[in-house]
Amino acid sequence: MCLERRALLERRQVGRNRVEVAFLERVGRHRPVAAGKLIVTQGACASCHAVSGTAAKGAVGPALDGIANRKIGGVADFNAANVKKWVANPSSLKPGSSMPPYALKESYLDAIAAYLATLK
Repeated sequence: MCLERRALLERRQVGRNRVEVAFLERVGRHRPVAAGKLIVTQGACASCHAVSGTAAKGAVGPALDGIANRKIGGVADFNAANVKKWVANPSSLKPGSSMPPYALKESYLDAIAAYLATLK
């Protein structure tokens, strides 16, 4: 896949605009929870999932409130490795999952896992 197409897909999956992607690149490694919150509550995750007190109001997938105390997809223990595996390829943990896979940078997956771990 050409670099321009990959960048466009990443912007669509992660954030709404280049400013958000730039923020993730600059801050994500140092403030993974903040970067993860941006991805989950304002990126593609928010179109399907809700998180109380945020802009994420999706109703297709389950609400993410309390996800750190539940099994991921109802099948996998909550831990960073399973969160990353689930987001990247949900069907690898739960065949037939209706959640689509997301090809994200490892740092974005780390950020998502860090933020979701705060949702207890």
